Amino acid sequence: MMGQVFPLIQIITGGAMPIAILFFGPLSDIVPISLILFVAGILPAATGVVFQITTKRAGLIELE
Repeated sequence: MMGQVFPLIQIITGGAMPIAILFFGPLSDIVPISLILFVAGILPAATGVVFQITTKRAGLIELE
């Protein structure tokens, strides 16, 4: 299955790269790059915490 999924992941990543460059290039002229990297690191962590809390409340997973 990985032989079929990995090329799809590469296509999505390759397509997202120019879009990210078009968005974050001009943004870096306005906002410091350190702030962009900080926010880009916090967002996935916050998403993980929210996902963990909501799945625990819904009873979908049990944590020890």
